[in-house]
Amino acid sequence: MRHHTFVTAEQVEAFRAAIEPKPRTLVITHSSPDGDAFGSSFGLAESLRAAGLTVTTACVDPLPTRWQWSPRAEQYVQDFTPSDYELVIWTDCADYERTGFHHRYPQLAQLQSVNIDHHHKSNDHWATLNIVPENASSAAIIVAELLQLSALPVPPQAATALLLGMYTDTGDFQYAATPEIFAMASWLVEKGARLRQINDKSLQRYSFAQLKFWGKILENLTLTDENVAIAGVYTADYQSVGAEREDIGVLKNWLGSIQDADYSVLLSEDEAGNVKASLRTRRDDLDLQALAKDYGGGGHVKASGFSIPHSRLKREVQWKIIPQDPTDN
Repeated sequence: MRHHTFVTAEQVEAFRAAIEPKPRTLVITHSSPDGDAFGSSFGLAESLRAAGLTVTTACVDPLPTRWQWSPRAEQYVQDFTPSDYELVIWTDCADYERTGFHHRYPQLAQLQSVNIDHHHKSNDHWATLNIVPENASSAAIIVAELLQLSALPVPPQAATALLLGMYTDTGDFQYAATPEIFAMASWLVEKGARLRQINDKSLQRYSFAQLKFWGKILENLTLTDENVAIAGVYTADYQSVGAEREDIGVLKNWLGSIQDADYSVLLSEDEAGNVKASLRTRRDDLDLQALAKDYGGGGHVKASGFSIPHSRLKREVQWKIIPQDPTDN
């Protein structure tokens, strides 16, 4: 029996009506794609292709090599002609600008569109059809339920991509572990999702450059008087060792496991001139989602983030004089 946890019956009907005439479809995800961006967009595209639609996947930034474990995963385009398409579907994009295509292709806003996202508090609801539930842990789980309720084909590669999106955006199921999540993960495994492929080709494989990059991050790691573990990443840090900013990978989750810290903050510059913050904790009495919201971001209670545009990092070292302890020699 299929349950409507994230997607309403009305949204399923509207989605099916949008794809019924088999429109030429463009699936777009956000810049600097993470696992959920890739998983939700690729999983949806593969399903629609199996249903007979002609689909192009696009991302303003090239996919990191760890997501390119399928020949079609290597075919994400960075340039296209909007007039070639009749339907555009956005996944994991809290706002139109997050795609990076808004200045280059303003005419995309005129096309029939579907917006599938889990950033409920910050999503702009700009599309013709907006599927943005309040309680979803990832865009991938919304796509999976939408495909399930729409009775669309989900080939193994699509199922694997969707499971990857769910897995990565919940911190390996650490920050969100509900019955609904595991029920959907089980359904995807039944559809042929390969967890071993996810681990072997995407998550549990590290390059020499990535490990050198992590060394630079850990060297900059400090613990504040407020018990916050914080590290900063300059663009030069990853460029100097031949890594990419996305190679931060699971390190941002590991920092949240530091026993001496209440939570961690990893600040990183990107090549577009923005600073991004990743917040992680294992404590049950902290709400990092609320903290991130103060800076225009969002996420989960234990794993959130935000971005400050047109900015860069500057490290400051502060000194202070304290009274001497008489017992000190």
